[in-house]
Amino acid sequence: IYGIIFLVFTLITVFGVKELPQQEQTGNQTGNGKPAKTSFLRSLVLLVKNKYFLIMLGIYLATYTAAGISGGIGIYYVTYVLGDPAKLGLITLSSALPVLVILPFTPKLTEKLGMQRTCVLGYLVSVAGSLLLMFSNNSMPVIMAGLFIRTAGSAPLVGSMYAIVAEIAEYAYMKFNTR
Repeated sequence: IYGIIFLVFTLITVFGVKELPQQEQTGNQTGNGKPAKTSFLRSLVLLVKNKYFLIMLGIYLATYTAAGISGGIGIYYVTYVLGDPAKLGLITLSSALPVLVILPFTPKLTEKLGMQRTCVLGYLVSVAGSLLLMFSNNSMPVIMAGLFIRTAGSAPLVGSMYAIVAEIAEYAYMKFNTR
């Protein structure tokens, strides 16, 4: 079921995104107007020179590593600390629901505050939720509230990550004159 839902939304995205017209794709062109080829090694060097790419790479690695660790720790925690593996569903719901609720509002929030402030605010909310988790004393309502707050704070970053990647690509084009 989840795979079908994911497929539908992915196809909507794929068929909804339009490529730039050829006349808007400028820079790094050969004499005949076609884009010049950039070697793999040159691309790699340009990526390493782009500090924003390296920062975003670190954010991606940290985000997905934390998600994987949280999943594994969640199973251990509900089984051996709380003593009830059935609570994993509630914990997972507390972690997923806020993103689904807040994600649609991220563009308006970003429009109002800007992408940087929105992401920083999200991180601060996530830290507050994490602190609440630290002092939960194994209380299920406090754990759920902490997870809800922590995940609500991560929603702006989840919504902005791919837009930030596009901004980084545009920055790289302006700095290195190549795509």
